Amino acid sequence: MKRSITLVLFALFVIGKSCLAQQMLTAGQTLRAKVNMKQVNKSLRAVEATAPNYWVSALSSYDANGYFTPTGYKENYTVGITFNGNEVTIDNLVPLSEYIQTISVQPVKGIYNADAHTITVKTQPFDNEEDNSDCTLLAKVKYQGNDCNVILVCGNFEDEPDLQGNYSMRQLEELVFDVTDDLSVITPRSGYGNYVYSVFQGKATGLGFFSYYKSSLMEKIVNTPTLDCAPDDIVFEGLNVVQGASLTATLQLSNKGLDATTIEAVSSSDDIIVDYDTKLEGLGSQTVMLYFTPERVGEYNETVTFRTTNGSEASVTVRANVKEAPDFSAIVTGGDMVFYCEGGFPFVIDNDIAGHPVAASTNTSENGESTLNIVFTVPEGQTGVISWKGQSAASYSMGSRIFVDGTIIYDDIYTYMQSWEQVDIANTIVLGSGHHTLTFSYYQYAAWRLQYAQFPMQLYIYDLNLTTMPTAENAALLKQENVDFGNHYFDKLSIGDQTTVELINAGTVPLSVGDIKGGDIFGGKVGNETAERGKSLFVPITFNGTGVGEFEGDVTICTSAGDFTVHCKASAEQLPYDYSPIVIGGDFSFNTSFEHPFTLKGTKAISSIAGLEINNRTLDSWLEVSFDIPEGQTGTFSWTGYNSSVGFWYFMNDKIFEDGTEITIDGKHMQQYAGEMNASSSTFADELLQFAPGRHIVKFNYHKVGSEPAGYDRFELSNLKLQLSSATAIKGQAIDTTSDVQLFNATGIQMKQMGHGLNIVRQQHPDGTTTVRKIMVK
Repeated sequence: MKRSITLVLFALFVIGKSCLAQQMLTAGQTLRAKVNMKQVNKSLRAVEATAPNYWVSALSSYDANGYFTPTGYKENYTVGITFNGNEVTIDNLVPLSEYIQTISVQPVKGIYNADAHTITVKTQPFDNEEDNSDCTLLAKVKYQGNDCNVILVCGNFEDEPDLQGNYSMRQLEELVFDVTDDLSVITPRSGYGNYVYSVFQGKATGLGFFSYYKSSLMEKIVNTPTLDCAPDDIVFEGLNVVQGASLTATLQLSNKGLDATTIEAVSSSDDIIVDYDTKLEGLGSQTVMLYFTPERVGEYNETVTFRTTNGSEASVTVRANVKEAPDFSAIVTGGDMVFYCEGGFPFVIDNDIAGHPVAASTNTSENGESTLNIVFTVPEGQTGVISWKGQSAASYSMGSRIFVDGTIIYDDIYTYMQSWEQVDIANTIVLGSGHHTLTFSYYQYAAWRLQYAQFPMQLYIYDLNLTTMPTAENAALLKQENVDFGNHYFDKLSIGDQTTVELINAGTVPLSVGDIKGGDIFGGKVGNETAERGKSLFVPITFNGTGVGEFEGDVTICTSAGDFTVHCKASAEQLPYDYSPIVIGGDFSFNTSFEHPFTLKGTKAISSIAGLEINNRTLDSWLEVSFDIPEGQTGTFSWTGYNSSVGFWYFMNDKIFEDGTEITIDGKHMQQYAGEMNASSSTFADELLQFAPGRHIVKFNYHKVGSEPAGYDRFELSNLKLQLSSATAIKGQAIDTTSDVQLFNATGIQMKQMGHGLNIVRQQHPDGTTTVRKIMVK
């Protein structure tokens, strides 16, 4: 006989839409289950018993959400038990999930001993080293695309975990049931469950338990309606159990009798109500929602009792230790607001994060959602302005969402693929009259990644302020009254920089900008955009540095809602390197990143962030090349470049860029280079390097995400050349500039000016006729 062995739990996986979890097991000394490990969702159990005649109240090792629980979780199902002399046949001893593809089901055979009042079922222990054909087969199923066997396993978990927090179980070779004289009650002496494994080349691979019951009680089904409640004890605990909270729980109310009945529920506390159906069919169940809204602080030990018309009762105990709710008024600087939390991780008031009170999310180490709702009213005839300050720590699959009246206005959950960011979420919004809800939610979908975070993954807010003003047609708010362009380098040509300031339309008619007044250094750009009520208008503010020094000045934005003044400042220093050795022809001016400037090595300019630690942020080292094309001429720009970095990688057929070089021309993104590859002008189409009269800027940026360098981990630039040619150097017929003219290159791409090589000129003449000519530019 095979020796009794034990099993070791190693890992956990989730399958199917039922979120059915499996636990990987192999031969060893103990079967282990982490307290937080997920298992099958018991609410999705299918009852497949033939001629069910016993009602089972089982204490599962897994709760309703599928997590291992040392105390056990009550659930109900039915089985069919047939006695034929000393032989017993049991159908549906351990239910299968309805979402598992079942090939065949086999009843369990046992021996009934009338003198000992027992039923004995053989439960040969599972052994990874054997084919396990002598185990008690329950079903054959299709699992993860493979044909698998489901067997009956019995044994008992230890009461206490080991030093690693795991609970051990030893398998038994027999599952023994005690039976009453009248066969009305059957009780197993040990725990039991259904275990799935696959066989490959004669060797078994354990996949895990679908179910495991610590104990159970089997009662003969009768006609009389009899209620059963699972669970029969609900404990609310955690940070969200506070005065005024809205807490919920679910329970299964079942009728163990064959006859239908009507039911009523009575709660011992007005703070607890239940939502249920008053009718319950024979052998039927319903999910009951229990709502707990504690109005007082202190201990709760209440009861909800369900009664049938014939007097059968089942009850559930509700226990909690209710704390005082956080005083969120500590983060309010103005206005009347009401706060309430949702989810299992409420916001709390924290005085340590920022050195003053902030409202902070609490799901800093576990999956889940932490939500704070702020309700306020803007009176009729008034416009409301609500603002806040705060910070969100974000990475992929974790971060913040902000809602206004159910509409998302901020979402960074899937923004940061490879980095960990701390993001300023301060904002100001304008709202009309009425009741409004501002919602801050922190989402945690990948808690296993938290071990790599360098700071708490958390959202916090403070300085909430609500003001109102009479509603008017023309009104606006300027969000940035000061703009700092920061530090720059100056070479030969003026320094160009641009940012935007935000105007919020607080009026009832569209907001527009008519003029921007500045000086030679600071100015702005007037566009045709408008903003509706409550929306933002982003106005470009420009810096035109003409030398080394400190610069300050005001820019006035003239809008349909009045004038707004922005105070600007910037500084410029002499360029740290003379980049002329990388030039072989033409006149250029250079600018480079202030934090990580390009360095010079012989006749090459090189990005300067190779091998630097990322520390959960991205690094950029860039060099800008500026040049002027005189009127009446065209320019051709060329260079030699080489990129050495981590290569592109692919995800679901998308090419992902991480480390490497990005090239932009006059602010337009043109090319990306990753891996070991040529990044010279020869990789561009000729027409993209033809420049019309005016100022032009080509930017070479080495972008770094990963800490591990690959190759030289840099971009090298050399052999810069600018060739000027006269626009009159054209062979062919002259172009009638009074006619409508369209220019195309040889491949059919429309161009703004002629380029070298073949040009196709399409002219629309005043008489409506069209001509097409080919012109070659030397």
